[in-house]
Amino acid sequence: LSFLLMNYTSKYTDRKISAGQLIAEKICERASKRKGQTLKEHFWSEPIWKNFFKMQLLQANALLKTYSIQAILNALDDSRLLSMYSLRSPLLDPILADKQKELDNQAKLCYNLQTQDVNSKPKEEFKQKKSLFERLD
Repeated sequence: LSFLLMNYTSKYTDRKISAGQLIAEKICERASKRKGQTLKEHFWSEPIWKNFFKMQLLQANALLKTYSIQAILNALDDSRLLSMYSLRSPLLDPILADKQKELDNQAKLCYNLQTQDVNSKPKEEFKQKKSLFERLD
């Protein structure tokens, strides 16, 4: 449940927000640009945006249970989804799965490189020519 932590900065308030709120803000930005509007500070409390923001926030939190924040943000930036204005779009799931798989493969590759570096040169066994008793003589 790390996605519930308030680690992200909002464009629309001076407080920290959760990953779900960040994603919902991005979708609301898209929708507002499509309508030719600009979002104001605390836009989610305005009647026109209140329900839409809540629905997108619920969907964002549901997606965060399956996908990482980075995979979701990468998917939102994908050219195939530039005309998507809701997290409930059926176009989103296959692209999200691809983005998450890419991130997982990158993480696996980094892990393999790190462990390979550690294990590639095993320590040489220390061999003394004389035992301790022989050296004392």
